[in-house]
Amino acid sequence: MVIEVPIERYFGPAEKINITVPRRLLQRIDAHAKSRHLSRSAFLVQAAGDAMQNDR
Repeated sequence: MVIEVPIERYFGPAEKINITVPRRLLQRIDAHAKSRHLSRSAFLVQAAGDAMQNDR
């Protein structure tokens, strides 16, 4: 079951960004995200959140 929760009130609205990523790494990111049924953006947001959580 999936429950969608509006997170805008906690994090604000989503913003588009432009980043540069080596092609081979981007291919790996896309494959990893797809295998978990995530979009590229969702995976990158999750990975960034996990990395920052681990820094605590």
